[in-house]
Amino acid sequence: AGVDYAAPPRNGPQAADVAAAAAMSDAERSQMIAGMVDGLEAQLLDSGGTAAEWAQLLTALGVLKQTDRARAVWAKAQTALAGNTVGLDLVRTAAKTAGIAE
Repeated sequence: AGVDYAAPPRNGPQAADVAAAAAMSDAERSQMIAGMVDGLEAQLLDSGGTAAEWAQLLTALGVLKQTDRARAVWAKAQTALAGNTVGLDLVRTAAKTAGIAE
């Protein structure tokens, strides 16, 4: 229709990031992952985000076994997504997977 369409930027690692991570030591890879999780958390706490982003953060914190931090994020997500029942259901599922919600 004469309109240039560009897909919105993806969150998360790009192909080059994944390739670089393969060459890292375990400690370097862990540090990179922690930085990505910290960055996502800072973004969500500062300016909010989508339910999918909150769920992604909760899932990551569950994998990292950072349950206290995940509980705090779950509380913030509930406030940020108040009134968005579909979004809250998505985030609740991630909170259950992380072991912090019933």
